Amino acid sequence: MYHTEMVVTWSHLDANRHMRNTAYSEFATHARINFFRQSGQEIDQLAHIGIGPILLKEELIYLREVKMHEKLSIAIELSAVTENYSHYTIEHIFRKENGKKSARVVIHGAWIDLSTRKRCLPTTEMIDQVIQKMPQKKEFSIRSYRKYVFV
Repeated sequence: MYHTEMVVTWSHLDANRHMRNTAYSEFATHARINFFRQSGQEIDQLAHIGIGPILLKEELIYLREVKMHEKLSIAIELSAVTENYSHYTIEHIFRKENGKKSARVVIHGAWIDLSTRKRCLPTTEMIDQVIQKMPQKKEFSIRSYRKYVFV
């Protein structure tokens, strides 16, 4: 399973001195983009070919409080894709150093053509290097584009 580690700093805190909601989104984004990079698809490469990942929906579930200086491990798993790979669902599991889950972030995304600004299909290279290499949840599913709903 792929994971990346992050440390909570002062800039990640809210007024209650625990990790703010937007920091979870930032950490999840970092984990996804880092996975792309390690799979051979840098964001600059994607921009060069004129395609980029977009976020359509994001859900955050808090399980345990996280405070400053705590180390988090963020694992990513592919939950679902459409049969043409145009849309995807990725789950991010945040764990504290003791191994206990602290949060779950689920995103639903798609691909955008950077010149037309419309949704598009990923390249074959992106499918081979990123999507098919991403760890999959046990409940992973391939869904029809017409029936793909954000649940």
